[in-house]
Amino acid sequence: MVMADSVGLALLVVLESLTPPERLAFVLHDVFGMPFDEIAPLVERSPAATRQLASRARRRVRAEAPEPDADFAVQRGVVDAFLAAAREGDFEALLQVLDPNVVLRIDGGPNAPRPFARPASVGAEAVANGARNFRGVGARSSR
Repeated sequence: MVMADSVGLALLVVLESLTPPERLAFVLHDVFGMPFDEIAPLVERSPAATRQLASRARRRVRAEAPEPDADFAVQRGVVDAFLAAAREGDFEALLQVLDPNVVLRIDGGPNAPRPFARPASVGAEAVANGARNFRGVGARSSR
């Protein structure tokens, strides 16, 4: 679970902070194992320059990716509070476990018809109020 959190956070950094050529070089090489000489034409650079793009992206991802909260009890408490808010409308309990500066980002997922990103919800109250959108999902979820 911690590894999945780390990968997810690192990918957010990739999507938000890298240039398109850095993104391509990093993802195609590090995730899909594509050789730099095959990536180079895609980013219109030499294989050596493409290697540098991936290296620069890797350094940025390592430097900027936040550490996930390794306390599983805390994580479970947040999930339980979110589900309670979605199921029963208990938004006060959710507000108690959210960081006041929490940021919620939602993308369209892999089957989205076009690049899709909703504006981020910023702050505990905005995120807790957003739990209302998941009322039907929360009612069907099980522990």
